Amino acid sequence: MAHASGLESSGRLAIVTPVRLGSRGLWYRVLVGALPTARAADSALKDLWGSGLVERPQGTILRTPEAIRVKARASKDHAIEDVRGLRGRGIPAYIVQAPDGTALVYVGAFDLPEQARAADSLLAAASLRGTLVQRTGIVP
Repeated sequence: MAHASGLESSGRLAIVTPVRLGSRGLWYRVLVGALPTARAADSALKDLWGSGLVERPQGTILRTPEAIRVKARASKDHAIEDVRGLRGRGIPAYIVQAPDGTALVYVGAFDLPEQARAADSLLAAASLRGTLVQRTGIVP
């Protein structure tokens, strides 16, 4: 979360995603952005290297279309409160704005649906539920 906070303070959306990587156990991926194209992702990665926020050769481009939607809020202010509350409980949540203006509160970003199990377990431990969905929207 500290690395993600540093990236966010530089104006980038940073998503922390717990994933189980087979026999390697539970890992936390720090993902940057919700970028529309591979070219934009490549440019962002080069910018992160150039700024020193990410050391070479760290970083790879992943397509992560899945996320767990925890809430949809009409007000971004309410969504910000939700994210603060979730993060305070150790659940790395973030906001993406839907095309209709709704503020969507998500947890995780996954390239495969089965990778959502670890994040779903965090929610369940906090007596919360979410829905695995195709991640859509724009970064506010």
